[in-house]
Amino acid sequence: MYFHGYGGNGNSFINNGQAQKFANKYNFVLISANGLKGNFSEYNSWSFKGSTDGLGQNGDVTSCVEYSGRPDYCSSTCDCLNECGWTHCLDDDVQFVHDFVVGDDTYTNSLLDIIPNFDTGQFFVMGSSNGGMFTWELGQNPITA
Repeated sequence: MYFHGYGGNGNSFINNGQAQKFANKYNFVLISANGLKGNFSEYNSWSFKGSTDGLGQNGDVTSCVEYSGRPDYCSSTCDCLNECGWTHCLDDDVQFVHDFVVGDDTYTNSLLDIIPNFDTGQFFVMGSSNGGMFTWELGQNPITA
């Protein structure tokens, strides 16, 4: 599953001829989704620890350097404590990936069950920029690791 960068969309990967050739050659299924955004003037993004508030686990500012005159990228959906938050706060993106792959309380089966011989144990993620940072969250979170 591919996760686009900040402001991107999944179609850029799905429609990539090289990605399609690779998937066909090695029998992969290409999957991509679009991250959420707060309103029409904001960018699609994937949220992960530190991206919504700019704070690390110990409460220190970690995702940017605060300085006077920096543009405010805080999403309209977040309560940013500093100027370092930059992704949406609409939903839990890790839970979205989990539910998409293995199912949730509403849909007891994965949305991928329609693919013959699909093996959730052979599920790989990759991303670029914001999406690449999100893959680190997926690899560390107990529900998706």
